[in-house]
Amino acid sequence: LMESLSAMSHRTTANGLIYTALLTIGSATIVSLIIGALWVACLLWWAKREHDLMRYCFGGFILSVMLAPTLHPWYLLWLLPFFCFWRIPALLVLSGTVVFTYAVWPGYLSGGAWTMPTWARVAQYGPVVVLALWELRRLKVAS
Repeated sequence: LMESLSAMSHRTTANGLIYTALLTIGSATIVSLIIGALWVACLLWWAKREHDLMRYCFGGFILSVMLAPTLHPWYLLWLLPFFCFWRIPALLVLSGTVVFTYAVWPGYLSGGAWTMPTWARVAQYGPVVVLALWELRRLKVAS
């Protein structure tokens, strides 16, 4: 499992949110170690606070999606069953905007470059980040 995760994170980084942002400050190896440690730390922290197994799994899947080096549209399928119980606006929007991932194809077909255009990254993650920040602000006001 760890070998597979390591190989995937070093060979295929396409449109991950946090992983791609961290690549600007370090090498893929260092970023992979940071992401792995962050993932484990968050899951352990969440396990101490969340007693509902279904909410814990939902949180784990969300964390995995946000920390992944690549986010293919079908990765979000793991979240869809949970939307029956909890509707998080940012994730609902991400499940729709993830289609911008396919903006890599014209560049790949014309020159072999598997890079996501900046406009597509902004279109995919811009509304998600705005809604997530709005939701965090709303939760702080409510508490």
